[in-house]
Amino acid sequence: MTDFGVSRALINEVFVDSGLEGDAVDLVEGRFGNVRPEWLHDNHFHSPARRRSPSASAPGRPGRRPRGPPSN
Repeated sequence: MTDFGVSRALINEVFVDSGLEGDAVDLVEGRFGNVRPEWLHDNHFHSPARRRSPSASAPGRPGRRPRGPPSN
């Protein structure tokens, strides 16, 4: 909703240029924008085939157990 502005304090600035911005009238009338593909790409909403597991980039992160049987 853009009726109250767009700012970091309103936690909506990420949607600028997304194609999703709208006001209360748009909401009441059921008008929802279409997401721009460029915005999706720029904001890291990639296809599942291109996503990487967060754990794949941090193999030694705390709380992660090794695979396989426990060693004694």
